[in-house]
Amino acid sequence: MKVQLKFLAAGLFLLTAVMFTSCKKDGETESATTVKQDKDNIQASFDAIKANLTQFKAGSFYQAGIEFLNVKNGKALDGDWADQLGSRFGDIVDDENIISSNRFNYSSLAGKYIWNNSSKTWTKTSSNNFIALFPASKTSATNNCELGIKAYTDKSVSIEGETIYLPITANTYLKKDNTQIMSFDFSASYNSNGFPTAANAELYLKPVTTSVSLSRKTDTKYNFTFSVVNENNKDNALSIQSDVSFSNGITNYTDFDDVQANTIQLALNQGKLSINGTMDLKTFNELEDSRSDITASDINKTINLEVLYNDQKIGTLKVKEVGGDFALFLVYKDGTEENTSIYYNSFVSDLESIFKSDLNANYIKSILKNQVIKAKVQKLKNKVMFWKK
Repeated sequence: MKVQLKFLAAGLFLLTAVMFTSCKKDGETESATTVKQDKDNIQASFDAIKANLTQFKAGSFYQAGIEFLNVKNGKALDGDWADQLGSRFGDIVDDENIISSNRFNYSSLAGKYIWNNSSKTWTKTSSNNFIALFPASKTSATNNCELGIKAYTDKSVSIEGETIYLPITANTYLKKDNTQIMSFDFSASYNSNGFPTAANAELYLKPVTTSVSLSRKTDTKYNFTFSVVNENNKDNALSIQSDVSFSNGITNYTDFDDVQANTIQLALNQGKLSINGTMDLKTFNELEDSRSDITASDINKTINLEVLYNDQKIGTLKVKEVGGDFALFLVYKDGTEENTSIYYNSFVSDLESIFKSDLNANYIKSILKNQVIKAKVQKLKNKVMFWKK
């Protein structure tokens, strides 16, 4: 199919070229992009990622989180209220039976949980699935959010003589005001040793969908894919596809003790920008074992990566030593080269500025840490009270 598409694309290109050539003056030829245009196109691709993240920040899921915690100037003003929802939920959940005997017992969690904002408590009624109804914020008048698990299945496998239950399918969702703003879908298959032969996971945080997949081609070769798609800007989707070949077959978890990756075939795309090529990890590992100091020249012998824009080659990537460290350079088609840090350094700082006003990482970490500590203290209190009875 891919070969046919390439021939079709080539045919369309030839037809278009002929049509345009017939309208040109004598001596006029098609011109390729200049290096300056290539640089602008690369920068435009990075700008597109920033635009996607800006749209994610303005999207329903992110803003729901800001509203839920009442985040202002990097601080969650209603963090204690959100913490209360979590800790009170733990009071009515039989957490000791939810995960037991190496299994997630979905039936123990199943039920319809409803938050009462007046009494600050949860009530539970019977249901075959897990559903939790709660307010979108501390000041919400109704339970306008719904978190649920539509389906969960597993299978028992024996790993090193121990029976473990691994998930086969899972589907969760989050709705706000009857609009779905989050979902997570998972599916997997395993061999008799419990090692995955295929796995797919898709996380939707409105408006962005992130997908990850693994598939076995042979015992020594696996395919990995990763993609990020903004439903409001699908032309600038990010995707990574790679085929990884290993030194030995992988059929169980103990095989990882003696296995190494031999080669990686890579195809990375961000809109019209792409990086294609291979990395020879087997040769790199051999060089690393035989030499005390690996040089940039050694690394370059093991990588072959081309940079393309709109399927037209604009350069190749190579490693150079700069100030005692390795740096990745882009060698343009005219022979000039630049450190790729000119693109990603500003990109990283721009990302920080996009989210800086809303999220203080250390503050969020402290909230999560306090939640865990409080939950553990509450469990300890419950056990002490039980034994006092």
